[in-house]
Amino acid sequence: MLRLLNIYFYVDYVYLYHNQIYIEDKEYLKEIIVYHSMAILTSEEILQKTQSDCVKKLAENIIDVQEKEIDYMKQLIKYQ
Repeated sequence: MLRLLNIYFYVDYVYLYHNQIYIEDKEYLKEIIVYHSMAILTSEEILQKTQSDCVKKLAENIIDVQEKEIDYMKQLIKYQ
């Protein structure tokens, strides 16, 4: 019975999350900051490994743009 209840809560959570039920502006921004931070982290890692100029340029651009967007989103959160 407990296992069935856990499955129910998990399915319910996935449904709510997938449909963004109860996700408001601050929660959205916080999650996007995490997503952008992962893009920065993986881009910094690939810069250490790649020999491709195209990949280096892309990674540098991702880092630059995502850092600016994170700063902007933090300001939005601060003033909400």
